[in-house]
Amino acid sequence: MESKTIAVLVLLSLCGAVMCQNNTTTTQTPTTTVITTTTVPTTTATTQQTTTTAAQTTTSAQTTTAAQTTTAAQTTTTAQTTTTAAITTSNTTVNGTTAAAVTTTAAAVTTTAMATTQAPPTPKPDTKYEVIGENGTVCIVAEMQFELDIVYNLQAPQDATARQKVTAANITAGGSCNEGVTTQYLWLEFNEGINGSWTLNLTFTNQVSYDGVTAQAATSYKLDNIELDYVIDPNYFDGPAETDIGKRFYAEFKPSENEDTAVNVSASQYYTCSERLSLGDADDTQIMFTQLKFQAFRDTNDADFKGQEAQCTPNSTGGLTNDQILGIALGGTAGLIVIVSVLACLIKPRRKGYQEM
Repeated sequence: MESKTIAVLVLLSLCGAVMCQNNTTTTQTPTTTVITTTTVPTTTATTQQTTTTAAQTTTSAQTTTAAQTTTAAQTTTTAQTTTTAAITTSNTTVNGTTAAAVTTTAAAVTTTAMATTQAPPTPKPDTKYEVIGENGTVCIVAEMQFELDIVYNLQAPQDATARQKVTAANITAGGSCNEGVTTQYLWLEFNEGINGSWTLNLTFTNQVSYDGVTAQAATSYKLDNIELDYVIDPNYFDGPAETDIGKRFYAEFKPSENEDTAVNVSASQYYTCSERLSLGDADDTQIMFTQLKFQAFRDTNDADFKGQEAQCTPNSTGGLTNDQILGIALGGTAGLIVIVSVLACLIKPRRKGYQEM
């Protein structure tokens, strides 16, 4: 029995060996061929020509500097300066072999200088006027600029008026010294247009006292009267009534009769006022002088102002004095403070009370 068992085991072992042999798979490993390509660099032989002459080294340095040219700047000419750097060329021979010449050129640098020319100042108009007497004496010299504020009738609507500010232009001066008389005149003509020019006449009078029948030297003089004669001209008025075009109108001012505009000057002084001096009725025609300066009853042949200057007072310009302006400013400030305080009290919210629990 045991022998049969052994035989069966041997048989099973053989069968297993056969089966294992049949199930075995042979895998071939793929062959990889690496091809290496080597490129041999091409070598170009350079043959140098050898000269039996001994080695000689020659260096030639040539430097060229361009001349610098400067053009002076004129009124509108631009000065241009061009500077070229030195150009150096070097040829070198080593062992009979001459190397190529190397040339180095620096870029040209251009510097432009702008000339600044200031425009000439605009000349001021001639505002100085003289009156020369028969004996060559300059009896009146004056400087002034003035502007007119004129009320006139409009074409439309009917019965309407307007105010027009007119600046005097193209002024020519004349006058009369009236030697031996207490009155002198300065006449100004300007604004040439239809029906002639406009005129402004200034009358100066001096105060002469008499000792019996002999007149004493005047101690003072004043600007007594101003007369304006003008024409309604469309060149100076906008839309005037057609019935008024070409008509002449006349206005007279008496600064000496108003203590606020009275101009009295000592005989040894000249009057000057840099403030705006306004003469006339605010509801009609006014004359506004600026930079007013004059001297009358002179006895010299030059046109220079003599003696000391008599400056205008604030109230003589027809405006408010410094004290009046200060009072108005303080009063306005105080009133504003009161108004703000009252408003603050009215706007301030009331506190709410709390009830005890």
